[in-house]
Amino acid sequence: MNNRLKALFFAVVMVGFPHRRKLMAGIALCLAFMAIGVLPAFAHHPTLSSVVVCNEQTGDYDVTWTIANGDFQGRTMTLDQSSRTAVPLSSYAPNESKSYSESLPGDTSGVTTLTIRADWDNGGSQDVVASTTVNTGGTCSTEHVPEIDVEKSCPAEIPAGKAIEYTITVENTGTEPLVGVSVIDSLLGDITADFDFDFTDPFPVGEVATATVFYTPLPGDPDPLTNAVTATGTGEDSGAEATDEASCETDITHEPGIDVTKTCPAEVAAGEAIQYTIAVRNTGTEPLVGVTVNDTLLGNITANLPNPLPVGGTVYTATPLYTPQAGDPDPLTNMVTASGLGEDTEAQATDTAACQTDVLNPDIDIVKTVDEETVPVGTTVTYTYVITNTGDATLFDVTVDDDILGHIGDIPVLEPGQSVTMTKDFEVGEEPVINVAVAEGDDVLGRSVSADDDAIVTPILGETQPPPPTPFTGSDAGRLGVIAMGLFGLGATLVATTRRRRERETA
Repeated sequence: MNNRLKALFFAVVMVGFPHRRKLMAGIALCLAFMAIGVLPAFAHHPTLSSVVVCNEQTGDYDVTWTIANGDFQGRTMTLDQSSRTAVPLSSYAPNESKSYSESLPGDTSGVTTLTIRADWDNGGSQDVVASTTVNTGGTCSTEHVPEIDVEKSCPAEIPAGKAIEYTITVENTGTEPLVGVSVIDSLLGDITADFDFDFTDPFPVGEVATATVFYTPLPGDPDPLTNAVTATGTGEDSGAEATDEASCETDITHEPGIDVTKTCPAEVAAGEAIQYTIAVRNTGTEPLVGVTVNDTLLGNITANLPNPLPVGGTVYTATPLYTPQAGDPDPLTNMVTASGLGEDTEAQATDTAACQTDVLNPDIDIVKTVDEETVPVGTTVTYTYVITNTGDATLFDVTVDDDILGHIGDIPVLEPGQSVTMTKDFEVGEEPVINVAVAEGDDVLGRSVSADDDAIVTPILGETQPPPPTPFTGSDAGRLGVIAMGLFGLGATLVATTRRRRERETA
């Protein structure tokens, strides 16, 4: 549409509108004409891109310029101008793209720009200007430079005793492959074989290798724990060495812990000392300071305890003695408490232990009786033996023996307070009999206890021949015989009683 037609159209339109509406319509028409004039320019646009690569064979920068016809109306684009001689002026069909290459000297540094002016075949002034750039550093050359980069990561903190996981990456950042690559860790030594790349082969340019390794902190390691790694390689062409180092730090968190154990004999004899064995061990992850060991019977037994008490294998052992006292409970229970402070955390760790000892007081009693103490000669009497455990310890292998009747019997086990009764028959002779029974047994500690008792049997003589004639009358002789027998029996009884009392006193 030429300018005359535009003016005529504008006049016709304006005549048909009222004054106010004429003004608004005029503004609208002006905007419409402006849009008609510029729309073709916005409907077309070229697309430009660029890539630069250092050519290590030539030592130059290889630059690739790519131009595309971005028209979406099916128009052909023609370049009217180009700022790079490597990019000729030519035509581009709809949606067609072309690439052009050129070389820049290796010492070229800075920004290189391609600017074009394009036109489309839809008539009018529709040329569009577009540009793209590449950036060169001026260091491209045929000389190979070996470079290596190593990175290391680890957790910021970890509980003591737990393994630290390290991730290590190695990259060839140079311009030539690397040979003889090695990676040395300050804690783990040579870890070259732990990577997912076989470094016995040349390490290509741009290649990245990764390894994951673990280390468990040991007592005495610094805290926080710093770990460094060094990667080294040699340029395959230049023979020059490349090396790099990286490190990371992990804080080892601690927790105090203590364990105390106590042992003692299960039984001891009354009056004997009890030996206790007390062991204290640092079971935490830090040394303990100010450790104390207190016993309910022995008091403070901290003497000679290491300060600080190291972690792990160090054990402090004490073997104190205690002799049970009158009034002590039986069995005797004893408790010990161990406490200490973490050297780093200053937190307290405490543990207790106890053991129990039975204080043994073994004792035994025997009571011997006879069913008849005075019997005619030839009478069979029965002795009864009652054996009682009067102590607080179980007795074993109790034997009962009579000095006249021999072995009466055995009791395999006699519990405290338990009684066992035995009997034995005996035929009485012409002589009075005083016999003693003994009961004897052992407690669990092998100590022997015994007791004895006796019984007396007095025989009564039977009928005898009349005595020869005497000056006395028969009646007098009879009375004298009866008196004599009575006196004899009385004397025998007194003798037996005295003997029995004497033997008891002696026992």
